[in-house]
Amino acid sequence: PSDSYREYGPFSLKDRWPIAGAGNTIGDRSKVTIASGAALRLDAAFERVGGLAGAGSVDVCGHTLRLLAQDTNTVFSGVVEGAGTLVISGEGEQAFDNADLSGVATLKLAAGTMSGSASFGGKDLSLDFAGGALGASLAGIGTLSVTGEVVCRPPASAIAARGWKATLVTAMAMDAATQTAFCATRFDLPRGWIGTVSVKPNRVTFDVAAPGLLLIIK
Repeated sequence: PSDSYREYGPFSLKDRWPIAGAGNTIGDRSKVTIASGAALRLDAAFERVGGLAGAGSVDVCGHTLRLLAQDTNTVFSGVVEGAGTLVISGEGEQAFDNADLSGVATLKLAAGTMSGSASFGGKDLSLDFAGGALGASLAGIGTLSVTGEVVCRPPASAIAARGWKATLVTAMAMDAATQTAFCATRFDLPRGWIGTVSVKPNRVTFDVAAPGLLLIIK
């Protein structure tokens, strides 16, 4: 294949496959689709791909997998395991559909938007805001801790619907610093939209509305 294809060409996995050595086995902008029952194992310390889709599983083996969000229709509903770091970057959305992220120790939002829904199970999760935004529901029965400035950006579907209310975080516990960080959430919204946040010891709810819609603040 050409260098361009290696960089941008789609990558589909229907079996078990390891990424070994120094990484960079898959093109940085290649969207990876993992079929149900298939598994990708990250033996390399770092790998960057152009988004993750499908219903299979990824074992990060304590390493770092960076997803480059490029559009609004890349959806992953599988499992990420292996006590590693998952980084979301790019200019689009990386969506999840009831994905199991219980193997992720650190979720870093470096750019783009995380949308949809995911669970971190009974494990503790460190959520690092480093330039990216949260537009997904994260639920778990472990402890959630936050670093960086919290940014909320509704997914494209919510913008089209001209309103959105979602409980984006549910956890067994959040320390005082994490609750304070959520209280200071910065909303990245279209001009004229209004956003509010409600923070409780184990739940964070965001409510946004377009101009002309009634936003009820409780």
